[in-house]
Amino acid sequence: MTLTKDHLISSIGNRLGISKSESSRIVESVVETVKTSLSNGEDVLISGFGKFSGEEKSSAKGKEPCYRGGLAT
Repeated sequence: MTLTKDHLISSIGNRLGISKSESSRIVESVVETVKTSLSNGEDVLISGFGKFSGEEKSSAKGKEPCYRGGLAT
């Protein structure tokens, strides 16, 4: 099963007996906290859930497009 943000929101709302908008605010707050920590170069460990780390990606090397059959008109 894929765990989506919507599933988390619904599950939290049902478990805590709160509205979907309140549980959405909770999930968004957690996600933003994780994103902020990662953007500051910190690793994030949520015990029993997972470890997240931000990595710098190297730029991709592009190739010149190859056209076959002459010029397009």
